[in-house]
Amino acid sequence: PDLNIHVFYFNPIAKDVPLQYFQNYHCKIWSFDKEDCNKYGLNYNNQFVVSENYEDKVKEIKHDIVFVGADKGRLQKILEIEQLLKTKGINTYFHIVSTNGEAKLSNYNYKEYLSYSEIVDLEANAKAILDFVQDGQSGQTIRPLEAKFLRKKLITNNTLIKEEPYYSGDNIFILGEDDFENLPNFIDNNYNNAFEIHPKYEIKTWLMNFISSDLG
Repeated sequence: PDLNIHVFYFNPIAKDVPLQYFQNYHCKIWSFDKEDCNKYGLNYNNQFVVSENYEDKVKEIKHDIVFVGADKGRLQKILEIEQLLKTKGINTYFHIVSTNGEAKLSNYNYKEYLSYSEIVDLEANAKAILDFVQDGQSGQTIRPLEAKFLRKKLITNNTLIKEEPYYSGDNIFILGEDDFENLPNFIDNNYNNAFEIHPKYEIKTWLMNFISSDLG
């Protein structure tokens, strides 16, 4: 009872632990998703990264686009995107794992889990990273931040990324809005280093947001 307990949702509320679970524990509840915050009256805190994870990575280009992530009900859409990319002569590597028993219901050959260091190694060896948010998700995933710290292009279906301070059309391609015919050129063009990462996405600032709310 003398501690301040904070719960932070990294996934949409509808696909994670129900809020009712925490209602008797006097927790302060946060989410990375602004729409969920508005809908459920939660506190907002952005995604974060630990910058040391991206330092001294060997950037030997092996693929044009890399995607590493869990199925989360989006397998078919992700595979459709992969096929579209291949029609443009774009070399891809998609590493999709099963999290909720999808492997028992699908003939897809799911990959094994990777350590976070292995994931970053794969992304460092690509020209671009694919970011594909789940249905009903408005908050950004960690992939845009990984792309920024690794100086990689980003392809995403999250149109709200335009509201982020690091958004640049030179570095971020939005599926469904930007011209798909220009995607090969977008990937091959040089990364624009003029748009730096905002310090609020560092883990120290992220933690301070919780501490400041207690002090306030």
